[in-house]
Amino acid sequence: MSATACHLGRVGLLILVCTGAACSPERTDPRVGVPAETRARPKGSAESQFDRFLSLSIATREKNAVSAESVYTEGGIKVGGDVAPCLAGDETVNRWLADYHVLSVSLRGDTAIASAAITTAVREDEEPDGRSFVATPLIQEDTARWMLVRGADTHGKWMVCGPGASAQGLFGLFKVGRTIRWANGGSARNATATIDSIRRARGLPVVR
Repeated sequence: MSATACHLGRVGLLILVCTGAACSPERTDPRVGVPAETRARPKGSAESQFDRFLSLSIATREKNAVSAESVYTEGGIKVGGDVAPCLAGDETVNRWLADYHVLSVSLRGDTAIASAAITTAVREDEEPDGRSFVATPLIQEDTARWMLVRGADTHGKWMVCGPGASAQGLFGLFKVGRTIRWANGGSARNATATIDSIRRARGLPVVR
């Protein structure tokens, strides 16, 4: 089932406040534990498009706009297309993004491999029926990578193509599912409050 099928509204009552190391104001690369650094990225570059993709994927936004903003593609599947399908739709897990830091973007012609340190607040697993999902509140620090492509099918723009990959496997950054069951007393409202708490604790703006 494609991860872009639909979006989940906010429901629920329980609100939690983020505490502990995951809310630390100093973001670090979880692989090496050194403070993150930021730098300007040229507009339209693979680096800026990757950064834009992650920014638009923050889970508290009312709508995931990565497709509308031309920073994400599932790949040209038509015969003769110059962009591979990129495994889009193969992921059965989606994670709700709270914060990120771009680590690297390595160019290889018209493809690129990008990595980021991410903080996610919910793990959403597709159930065997392929139509319903179980969402579990779970704050996780991880390092993940994505592929970017550029070609005629992307109108010459760099775009993230398909899911992220980490030691935990493939995953999307979408809130999906017409039918969702919350585990461990969670709710969409609770998840939103947790993400807001993480961002405030790190000196970052709340986003909608």
